[in-house]
Amino acid sequence: MNTHSLTEALSPLGWPTARLQLAAHFILAVLKLGTVNLARLANIFDTTAQADSSYKRLQRFFRHFDWDSAVLARWLASGLDEADWVLCLDRTNWKFGKHPINILVLAVAYRGIAIPLFWTVLGKAGNSSTAERKQLLNRFIDTFGV
Repeated sequence: MNTHSLTEALSPLGWPTARLQLAAHFILAVLKLGTVNLARLANIFDTTAQADSSYKRLQRFFRHFDWDSAVLARWLASGLDEADWVLCLDRTNWKFGKHPINILVLAVAYRGIAIPLFWTVLGKAGNSSTAERKQLLNRFIDTFGV
């Protein structure tokens, strides 16, 4: 898949073209390198921009762009046969310096991979609460039904 075809595939998200193109570059770079390190990803973008410019674009994208999580989840799941879905609820945490990063993720396991549909940053160290897990599941139900 190339950037142009992935940009077209992302178009149902309704984002501006520049956002779609950046998202396509990002996705292809993640698939190629197997990392989400923005500095490393920016180095392999298939573009005439310098790596530093691509890195700053990625930072702005994730810092300033709000997307509708339900629209994104529906797009991510659009090609999946719902009969094969297994929902997975998991938490990941690590530290960035002394700052804890703690994310609760609801994914669908599909043909050997987990595709994250909804997530929430917990903003605290430690386990998620029952209320936090229910909230994530309710977002799924509101989007896909029971």
